[in-house]
Parts: sequence; structure tokens; C-alpha cells
Amino acid sequence: DLAEVRDPGSNNLGIAYGYQARSLIAMGDWVRASQRLSQAREVILRLHGETSRAGDTFQALQASMEFERGHLDAAQALYADLLADHVDIGDPVPWGEINANIGLAQIALERDRPAEAVRGLQGLFDRLQAAPQQETLVVAEATTRAWLGESLRRAGSLDAAEPHLRRAVALRTEVDDPASPWLAQSRIALAEWSIDRGATGEARALLELAAAAHAQHPQLGEVLRRPLRRAQARLKDARRE
Repeated sequence: DLAEVRDPGSNNLGIAYGYQARSLIAMGDWVRASQRLSQAREVILRLHGETSRAGDTFQALQASMEFERGHLDAAQALYADLLADHVDIGDPVPWGEINANIGLAQIALERDRPAEAVRGLQGLFDRLQAAPQQETLVVAEATTRAWLGESLRRAGSLDAAEPHLRRAVALRTEVDDPASPWLAQSRIALAEWSIDRGATGEARALLELAAAAHAQHPQLGEVLRRPLRRAQARLKDARRE
């Protein structure tokens, strides 16, 4: 609640703006997301200066919004800059590095370059697996596995994709609310793999769970709804064959 963090000198205000921006990006509300990002940046610069973990988070959110709007070149430039110049404050794997690698992989997939996405994500996954304090990296591992599995699937490596996609769903199930759009996203990715394998029963069950989660978020944007519709259409075609 922003009313509880109105103190302009409070770091919590910047955090609140950041969380709101993330939600607005998921809703596809670019105008309000841009406003919240600008407000978050103002607080971050005042409290932390140009170089900080908070600044990395802001840049990752900004890049994410550019990607979701279809501005791939702008998003790639932001992610590449973040990868080259992120802040390391002793995290097992810096969040700037995690966000940048995942973002660059998403861009590679959007440009139909799955092998490139696999290379970047495999390196990140190896770093995560070798890092200490694994309990602090559950969300990072789940997200990385989901996108690595999707990249391997699109590259035609279905056997290699399966354990990543299944583990991503398992991890998200452990840490997320059942109605989480991010859990739904992982289930949709696994459903796409199931369709490729001809396991239409499993795909149907996964997509029903994802659809139920989306129904809990009527304001969810097209960016997150589109993959569900695409998978549902693929499943429908597969069951006709």
C-alpha cells in the first residue's frame, strides 16, 4: 500500500513503485507502468545513485516493458548493458545477471533463434547450480528452467527439455499461489512440450489449470494470455489428428 510508504526518503517507496510497475507490465498498462518506473527511478537515484542493486532491478523492469511492447532492439540494449555492468553485492548469483540472461534469451526466442537462447540460459543454469545458498535461488531456478526448457523444446531437443520444464512447474507449485500467472506460464510451457510428445491428456490438464489461474486475474494483459490461447489452439488441432 503506497499510503504506508509515502515518505519520499523511504526505500520502501521505491520498492512499492517497482512492484506496481511489474504488475502493470503484466496487465499491459504501459502508460501507468511507465509512470511507476519513472517514480521508482527517481527514488532509486536519490537514495542509491546510478549504480545499485535497486538500479539493476529498475533497468530489468524497464527492459521487460520494452520487450513486452515489442521493442526488441531497445530491450536488448538495456539487457546487454545490465549484463555487462550489473552490481554484485555478494549474492550467490547477481540478480542483474539473472534478469539480463533470461531477458536476452526471450528476445532470441522471439527472433526464432532458440540455439542462441539455449547457450545463454545453459550458462546461467550452470552458475545457479554451482552457487551456494540454493534456498535463496528457488524463483531464479524455476524461471531459468522454464525458459531453458522452452528454448530446448523449440530447438527440437525434447528429451533435454523435459526435466527442466517439469522441475520448473514443481518449483513454482512449491513457492507460488495456485492462481499465480508465473505458475500458469510454467504449466503452459510444459503443456506445449506435452503436445509435441502427443500427450494430449496431460496437456489438457495443464492448460485447464493455467486457464483457471488466468480467470482469477481479469486484468491480466495480452502478453501473458496469448501463450495460453496459442497452446489451446495447438491442443485442439492435435486432438483432431
